[in-house]
Amino acid sequence: MRQRIRFEAFARGVLCLLPILLNWGCAAPPMQQPPVATSPTTPPRVGEPSGDRTATPAPQPPPSVAMRPREQPPSATMVASAQWVEEASRAIDVGDYDRATSLLERAISVEPNNGRAFYYYGLAMGERGRPGAALSLLQKAEILLQGEARTLGEIYAQMGTNLERLGRRSEAIRRYEQAVAQDPSNSMARRRLEALGG
Repeated sequence: MRQRIRFEAFARGVLCLLPILLNWGCAAPPMQQPPVATSPTTPPRVGEPSGDRTATPAPQPPPSVAMRPREQPPSATMVASAQWVEEASRAIDVGDYDRATSLLERAISVEPNNGRAFYYYGLAMGERGRPGAALSLLQKAEILLQGEARTLGEIYAQMGTNLERLGRRSEAIRRYEQAVAQDPSNSMARRRLEALGG
C-alpha cells in the first residue's frame, strides 16, 4: 500500500511537470527510481502513510505559467529571400520590372510563404501589363499577410488598380473601399474611389 501511495504521489508530480517540460521542448521520459525501503524507526516521508494509514498529500508544484514558444532565428533562406525582396522593391521604384520579377521568383522559390514577395511580384506584374497574373499573386499575398492592416490596405489598393485595368469597375471600387477600411491614410485608394464615384 505504501508503495502505491508513493507511486501515486510521484506520478502526480511528474504529470504536473510534464506540460512545463513539453513547452520547453526538452521533455525526457520520466526516470523511475527504485522504491526506498523504510524501517519502522524512520519517520514517514511526505506523501507516505503514517502509522494510522492516512496519507499526507504531497506538496503540489505551482500552476504552470504559459510559456511563449521559442522564436526560431531566421534561416539562411529566409534572410536571402528578404534581401531579394528588398532589391526587387528598389528595382520597382526605378521601373526595372524585369529585374524585380526575376528577384521575386528567386525569393519565392526559397521561401514560398513570403507574403511581401508575392505583394511586390503582383505589383510588378501589373506594371508589366499582366493584371490577371497580378491579381492571383496579390490574392496569395492577402492570405499570407493577414493581420497587417496597413499592408493589407496596400494589397487591396493594388487589387483595385488591376481590376480597373481589366475593366471590372465595381470590383475595383470594392477593393479600394477595403483598402481604406484597412488603412484610412491610403491616399491612392481614396483618390481612385473619388475618381470612380465610389
